[in-house]
Amino acid sequence: MGELLLPAAELGLSVRYTSPNAAHDPTRVYVTTDEGVAAAFASRYLVAGDRPVPGDLYEVQSVGSTEEDPDYQGHSPGMFLSCRRARIVRRVASGLALS
Repeated sequence: MGELLLPAAELGLSVRYTSPNAAHDPTRVYVTTDEGVAAAFASRYLVAGDRPVPGDLYEVQSVGSTEEDPDYQGHSPGMFLSCRRARIVRRVASGLALS
């Protein structure tokens, strides 16, 4: 453990978000303090061609300050956050997929 989670833009990845009104910033890493929410997002991981693959769930620690995710401002303060980078503390679960 200890590896960094980097934002899509820093990795040269193109991100397509399904909601046209989402305020997604590809220079940020998005995290949540709710394990159930995190597992739901991890289970929806897609690779090129919109092919679903099992995702992993990590406990992370932000590197630097966090900001509220603008898509969730006013709802569950402190639960939906973003940061410039996050450090993996431990793997909570592997191979999460929608059933």
